[in-house]
Amino acid sequence: MLNKPIPKRKLEKIKMIIFDSDGVLLSRGTKIREWEIGNKYKLEIETNRISDSLAAKINRLKKKFIICISTGRSLIYLQTMYSKIAGGDVIFQAENGNLLLKDGLISQYFFYNKSYFNKLAKIRNKICLLPILGFEPKQFILTIHAKNEIKEIYDIVKKYDPREEGCKLCGMVRHLTFKEKEFQKERV
Repeated sequence: MLNKPIPKRKLEKIKMIIFDSDGVLLSRGTKIREWEIGNKYKLEIETNRISDSLAAKINRLKKKFIICISTGRSLIYLQTMYSKIAGGDVIFQAENGNLLLKDGLISQYFFYNKSYFNKLAKIRNKICLLPILGFEPKQFILTIHAKNEIKEIYDIVKKYDPREEGCKLCGMVRHLTFKEKEFQKERV
């Protein structure tokens, strides 16, 4: 039924439309620059926002449907990226399904024990020593930005997560990003 009109009787049964973010509603291309100077931490994020024309179309859809944006991105900046459509019947599902923002309420869908977060911290601390540009700010998953693929990252994850519990739950390795060209990680 690709690119064909949906019959009215079927269209009336649709209650929600779910969109992916990157490559669907927004062009790909988030740039991260992260650095530390002494006890100070700095993070710079440049990302795309929804276009005015697409926002107008989605706002028309909002009159008849619940709209859900489902993404691996963090809630931290989803509301800014989608401010032109936020509110009303718009749901944000973030960090690969870990968090949901609906009607002003944030819900967490998976339980993670202390060992999961300890594992995540160990992996992050080891990856941080590699020539990466930075991490996207997230609660439950790691998204790494680097100029090129860094094979050592897979070894680090395998060492600290040999049963791939984190990978199964949150796509830790599969959600790595190796596309950045403009920013370089600065360490002082």
